[in-house]
Amino acid sequence: MARVQTGGTVVLLTTLALTCAALAGEKTAWRLFVSDHSESIVHVVDLLTQEKIETFATKAPARLYRSKTGRTVLAVQRGADLVTAIDSGISFEDHGDHGDIKVKAPRLLGVEIAGKQPSHVVE
Repeated sequence: MARVQTGGTVVLLTTLALTCAALAGEKTAWRLFVSDHSESIVHVVDLLTQEKIETFATKAPARLYRSKTGRTVLAVQRGADLVTAIDSGISFEDHGDHGDIKVKAPRLLGVEIAGKQPSHVVE
């Protein structure tokens, strides 16, 4: 994760890239999740097409954390005492001799965890 400061706006970036190793070159997916601190939103960009594919409203500016699997992005909203889970839309199943990658639209998972001023995610 990288933090980029542009003027008075802080943007948090996290990338998610999964490639099916056994099927290298057949299917690749790259997603960029951007949390805008001037607006309470998270943008999702497909890095292969360079197109914004989704925007999610949050209750407050969010810090973004990627789960170990890359399947979930957690939007930690300290100002709203809330953590929101976002499905990255990319999943990978390792079958030992081969792997399967599935790509679908990112979506809110409907999971929100409330707590006083959350600041970090420890998986």
